[in-house]
Amino acid sequence: MLQWCVVNKDTINLDEVGPDLDYACYHGDCTAMLYGSTCSNLDKIQNISYAFNMFFQIQGQDVRACDFRGSAMITKNNASVGSCLFPIQIVSGSGDFRISYVFGRFIVAGLILLGLVTAI
Repeated sequence: MLQWCVVNKDTINLDEVGPDLDYACYHGDCTAMLYGSTCSNLDKIQNISYAFNMFFQIQGQDVRACDFRGSAMITKNNASVGSCLFPIQIVSGSGDFRISYVFGRFIVAGLILLGLVTAI
């Protein structure tokens, strides 16, 4: 199904999103947001959306994986920004064939460099 998990701009509190962002990147894949990567020029909301979406896709688009305490929502609109593609999971009608676009994991250090998460 073509769906993405993105920031819900009506409910997100940027001052409190740090733990959710850490969780999404630790259990997902945020390497495309590292400096010099294809998604390194996103703004804060786009970065958070990218992290939430990667976690959501890796979790098989489970609706429970796109909540983040009400800070996220599912959309059918492609969330990609310019050359930064927000991956989706493609599942055939039978559910037997699954392709996940994932590239790695662990990015908290990169997020600190981007200024999205403060060091502990």
